[in-house]
Amino acid sequence: PLGSLLNALPAMDGVFALIGPEGGFTPDEVALAAKARCRPVSLGPRILRVETAAVALAARLLLP
Repeated sequence: PLGSLLNALPAMDGVFALIGPEGGFTPDEVALAAKARCRPVSLGPRILRVETAAVALAARLLLP
């Protein structure tokens, strides 16, 4: 899902990513992010540790 979203977006100067906490975002946090026009995406079916998620996201953003 992340690759499809990135490919569909116009060129960007930067990306602001929110990596969820171990227990996931609260409904209020999800609502605030949606209000700020954040788009939910997934790095896949597995739950990654924050250290791994950050590296995986950075790698995916750098891929063409």
